[in-house]
Amino acid sequence: MTQQQLIEKILRKFPDRKEGEIRAELNEVQKEFCRETRILEGEFTTFDTDGTSMYFDLDDRVVTVKQVDLNGVTINPLGGVYAVELQT
Repeated sequence: MTQQQLIEKILRKFPDRKEGEIRAELNEVQKEFCRETRILEGEFTTFDTDGTSMYFDLDDRVVTVKQVDLNGVTINPLGGVYAVELQT
């Protein structure tokens, strides 16, 4: 089912709603679903660091850090933590 088909179905049940509002809500629900289920994965291969910082600014799309490689070497997780859940 396409988003447009879903919007049309919703409008049949809720004719007073505006299509733009429905589309915005559907987009938010889709983002929430992807974030909660971690259905989409991505990889950031370039990351600038000065080599001394302990904290870094990450892209807003990053939800979980599973692995960190530095110059081709995998950094061992601290305290046995293999994935870090980021606060949003």
